[in-house]
Amino acid sequence: MRIRFLAVGLLACLALTPRTFAQPATQAAPADTRLDWWREARFGLFVHFGLYAVPEGRWGDRDGYGEWLLSSAQIPLAEYEALAERFTVERFDAAEWARLAKGAGMQYVVVTTKHHDGFCLFDSAHTDWDVERTPFRRDMMRELSDAVRAEGLQIGWYHSIMDWHHPDYLPRRAWDPRPAADASMERYTVHLQKQVSELLTGYGPIGLMWFDGQWEATWNHERGQALYDLCRTLQPNVIVNNRVDVGFGQDGMTSDPRFAGDYGTPEQSVPTVPPLGVDWETCMTMNRHWGWNAADTEWKSARTLIHTLIDVVSKGGNLLLNVGPRPDGTFPPLAVERLREIGRWMDVNGEAIHGTERSQFRVSNGARLTQRVESDRTRLFVHLLGPQAVSSGVLRLGAIGNHIARAYPLGAPDMSLETTQDEIGGVEVTAQGLDLDPYATVIVLELEGAPLPYVAPVIASRTTTFIDTLEAVVTPPVPGLGVEVHFNGLTAASVHGPLRLTLSQSASLQASTLSAAGAPCASSYAEFKQVEPRPGTMGAPEPSVRGLRRDVYEGDFERVPDFDTEPVASELVTAVEVTPDLRREHVAARFTAWLWVERPEVALFALGSDDGSRLWIGDECVVDNDGFHGFKVARGEVALGPGWHRLQVGWFNGTGGADLSVELALGGQPLAPLRLDALAAQ
Repeated sequence: MRIRFLAVGLLACLALTPRTFAQPATQAAPADTRLDWWREARFGLFVHFGLYAVPEGRWGDRDGYGEWLLSSAQIPLAEYEALAERFTVERFDAAEWARLAKGAGMQYVVVTTKHHDGFCLFDSAHTDWDVERTPFRRDMMRELSDAVRAEGLQIGWYHSIMDWHHPDYLPRRAWDPRPAADASMERYTVHLQKQVSELLTGYGPIGLMWFDGQWEATWNHERGQALYDLCRTLQPNVIVNNRVDVGFGQDGMTSDPRFAGDYGTPEQSVPTVPPLGVDWETCMTMNRHWGWNAADTEWKSARTLIHTLIDVVSKGGNLLLNVGPRPDGTFPPLAVERLREIGRWMDVNGEAIHGTERSQFRVSNGARLTQRVESDRTRLFVHLLGPQAVSSGVLRLGAIGNHIARAYPLGAPDMSLETTQDEIGGVEVTAQGLDLDPYATVIVLELEGAPLPYVAPVIASRTTTFIDTLEAVVTPPVPGLGVEVHFNGLTAASVHGPLRLTLSQSASLQASTLSAAGAPCASSYAEFKQVEPRPGTMGAPEPSVRGLRRDVYEGDFERVPDFDTEPVASELVTAVEVTPDLRREHVAARFTAWLWVERPEVALFALGSDDGSRLWIGDECVVDNDGFHGFKVARGEVALGPGWHRLQVGWFNGTGGADLSVELALGGQPLAPLRLDALAAQ
């Protein structure tokens, strides 16, 4: 349907909520089926094991160490290497590890083939710093891959990009006396690729590669992309996490699709509202340490771990739960106890976890939802995390458009629960007398047909500001649902499909989903503002001098500086980027240029950085992406008139990875890197 408000037309650019413009998916789901088994699994076992387990977390007079022992305690390499003589692992049983994982309801196992100390738990032809130099002298990866597959689970390898032991790895640690002059990151990268090739050619089908240690300035996108491509060449079906590349950013996700990696990797936390359609996996410890620490008594309860699993899966993610085995190769008793408790819960409720997906339906009182869509029905799983979810014996859910065929506790399918549904789809389930599980009770609602959630419509546009006209679209949350649209407070239209608009003045827009009875039940709201463009300067820069002026500053920065001191270096460059000379710590840079705009346009900027950055047009800060973070993209918009506009980008790197990118979209074009022919150096 097409409708005119003052002037009308439309750009069908969809977003999940009203915002400046539709943001791209953080990590778009691949078109192939490689991730199908992983999405079905939802729950896996992480194992951190290595030489660092031998001292059990104690070195000198401190007992707080874990897998970072070599670096944290600043141990001379020769002294650390002596731990290999004590690596006997006399009670290691790969079959027992695999049985414990399967018994807990896990469907894959990821184990450390090599951590940051460089020590390999497999027999590598490219180093003698491996399990063969220990009294154990057994290829643990061979035994584990066989045992895990025997239990019907997938095996995955954790492999560190960082390597404090290898003579060519850079940067050298401050406590390491070895000179760095003869080291070569290029040689180390070849070594890394050779070991990854061993792991992907000598152990049968590998489910996934879990890389880590990618945040140092010596690792870059080119190396990450090459490593990803190597994995996919050797095993086309392997899944590779996003830490293979340098795009690891906010919440562990990758916001720029140009970076390699199949899924995001939040660590020790669960994203509050992860993007829809994004594959991700939270990795988490049972206590405080990844590697074994005998003094660490802060164990999470089985109830907490089960609730974390439910929370993760209800948001569309996987949980990779860690165990740090003891020096003898056995799992700590408290870890075994937790795994068995989780397993008992999963024996009853596993179908509410495995193969389920995030639901758009809503529930109150801290409950969580997962769902499985089948050919003619949807099974909605309501996870009750405590008695507060069924206040007064009644469970209340948000608006559901489907007919509810029946409801029952997952552990008791013969027990029917009474349900009622009001005119806007609100559901109440009578749960009086229900025997609640001490960890979490799951109630199943069998819905007829595909999910029909009564949630808010989508209002999407390229920008929220405009000069002459702005195209926007209102889309029902589910095809076929009715939507009522209000324009500047007045009811304008009721539609059952996308409503296409062109605005020619400032406006407010509200869209409400209509229930089957025609009652509004969920709304979206957006404001659009018509503005005058910033005037441009017609003759200030010299057009023949193309590029940007780059000023470099050194210091211990925590924010983008004011650039009010003398730079240590200044030069003309051709792009806003972190060149090799800037891939270091404690550095900042300012890029300045004149940007040419041919006609009045609203300019969209996407500014990505690690650590922080800001972008100004004249004296107006258009994008603020400041502060310590991994690679993160922030966006902003500004209306520009014809002529030259002074552009400035400030950036800093404190520690870890270093990256910077600027993209611009004018005249309805997609975002693209700044073009040199549009810039004149100051």
